[in-house]
Amino acid sequence: YNENLVQKDGVDMKSLVFLEWNKYKKDYYERNVYVFYEKEFPNLKENAQVKIVTQGNVLYSYEIIEE
Repeated sequence: YNENLVQKDGVDMKSLVFLEWNKYKKDYYERNVYVFYEKEFPNLKENAQVKIVTQGNVLYSYEIIEE
């Protein structure tokens, strides 16, 4: 979690960092996903497997697959 204020297209955001698998490079990379600053972070445990849906790197929905 990164509670620091980030501006994206003039909107206040905070960010989550996910490790995402790249099947072509066969390696993990860090992906920043933004959450509106006024909203709470999702209750995710470290190393949980999560399916996320984003639009322009802004979190739209998520589903915990495995904790």
